Amino acid sequence: MLRTGLILAVAVLIGSAFVHGWISAWFRPSAEQLSNQQQRVTAVSGHMGKAVSVRFARLNVSQQRAIRANLQQQLLPVNAWLDGIARAQPQVLCFGEDHEQSTRRFLAEKIFPRLNLDVLMLETTPTELQSILQAMHTKQSFVPLEGANISAVISAARNKNPDILLAGIEETESQRVQRIKNSKGGFRDDTLAVNLGKQIQPGKRHALIFGALHCQDDSNWLFAQMRQATPERLRDSLLNIRVLGEFQNESLQAMLYFLNEIGLTQGDFVIPDTRQLDPEFKQWFPLLAPTLRDYQTLLVFRTANYLQPQ
Repeated sequence: MLRTGLILAVAVLIGSAFVHGWISAWFRPSAEQLSNQQQRVTAVSGHMGKAVSVRFARLNVSQQRAIRANLQQQLLPVNAWLDGIARAQPQVLCFGEDHEQSTRRFLAEKIFPRLNLDVLMLETTPTELQSILQAMHTKQSFVPLEGANISAVISAARNKNPDILLAGIEETESQRVQRIKNSKGGFRDDTLAVNLGKQIQPGKRHALIFGALHCQDDSNWLFAQMRQATPERLRDSLLNIRVLGEFQNESLQAMLYFLNEIGLTQGDFVIPDTRQLDPEFKQWFPLLAPTLRDYQTLLVFRTANYLQPQ
């Protein structure tokens, strides 16, 4: 039913053209560049985190206890969240990522070894996916997708389920040309939604790894189109997950600074349902507000633990 709804709902094709070809060269930041980035983010977020700590200290005791209790309830260890995913078995998981090496290593080491999946969809075309798989077959050490190594993630998914179906659902060049030629308005994500609909298998477990914008539940992005095309009674089986490293968002690191100040978190963690966070707490981190609004789940990892090459 989800597949049929997607195909019928996504009819108009046009928009910003962006074609992802197989890349033979890529930018891999040096340890010094990563260190400089972290120092810059830490300096800014440290100031923001201290300001939040001051605001928290000015609250009366009952308000402080309420916010602390809410956070204790909402922050989960990654393994506990994965246990819940295994029990719930959602039909579609949309992982919105920054295309960085640390993100891919985190997904490969901590997430995909625990997920029971039947279909994994990637931000690449079918032809480019075959190039990726061929590179893995020849044991290449670095197999790029959007500039970061994808081989360990695919291997982790295959190790969990050797029969998993891999699909590239990126807009092809011919689709892009047709969209621009025939459409009167639309976006690349319209094409992605059509391609996604063709891969959906009722009763099976699916996951997508895409750039963060595509997995947000807002406007005409891919995940939003998928939800709109899904009957309301089935929408709880769709979950969008923002994957963020501590140095990928200054407001996030400010939040981590504050959580550390009140002794609430260490290591990787998950906020399973951002809608359940205390509203006042969310107001303290305005730059993180779009993520907390447009993603149901926030998956946070400590970047420093995943910087080494896979």
